[in-house]
Amino acid sequence: MSRLAELIAAAGLDDNLPVAMATVNREGRLEHAVAGRWSDGKDAKASDRFYGASLAKQITGAAAALLVRDGLLDPDVAIAGWLGDLPRWIGGITARQLAHHTSGLPEAGIAEAALGWNWTEPAVAQYLIALGAPTYIPGTEHRYSNLGCILLARLVVAISGMPFSEYVAARLVDSPDIGFPTGGIGFAHAAGIDRLPLTQGDGGLWTSAAALAEWLDRQNRDLLHIAAITEAPGRLSDGSATDITAGASGYVSIAGGQH
Repeated sequence: MSRLAELIAAAGLDDNLPVAMATVNREGRLEHAVAGRWSDGKDAKASDRFYGASLAKQITGAAAALLVRDGLLDPDVAIAGWLGDLPRWIGGITARQLAHHTSGLPEAGIAEAALGWNWTEPAVAQYLIALGAPTYIPGTEHRYSNLGCILLARLVVAISGMPFSEYVAARLVDSPDIGFPTGGIGFAHAAGIDRLPLTQGDGGLWTSAAALAEWLDRQNRDLLHIAAITEAPGRLSDGSATDITAGASGYVSIAGGQH
């Protein structure tokens, strides 16, 4: 870890923003390495919270996988049964297609360009309602979509009856330093981020390096007993494999901050 910190410093990355890393070694010990300082002069720490961006997707996927494990979600049933406010073609998409990014929804970058800084739950909901047709026939192609992960998080909420942030805190993580805060309570904005992201599922995750390392270690040891689901390969309707498995950006990717 010390060598990794040296390499970060040598690359000049710590001149632009603080970096904190943590790993769990084979003996189960948590190791830290940090580089750089915050704008107020304080050193970065592995306990500082950073914005996790698309690292959120692995937790979104794990949340859905828990529902599958418990028999509450059939991943091959149309989501319209739980999310009835969607256009018919979107309602016909399955959770598996959302998880494996084969849903027919616009790929990342298209909706984001249209909505810009108005990337909020209400704006995304209206964008989805306005979509008149799939970008491609669901199940026939793999195209990475943030919209699909937002819908997957909404599916978790609809089935569990709990706000997404509460479900994650209660069922998935064991640290207050990783999660999906609402309203920015307890979390400051990170370097380079002008406002708190206002969607959950595709992003919205804030975590310390230490808490993220512990989360990943728990998944490696399959403490949630969902590996059989999360490691399932993605398949198109013709049977061919996708580039992303369930563990990379399906059910477990579906696999600055505060100080």
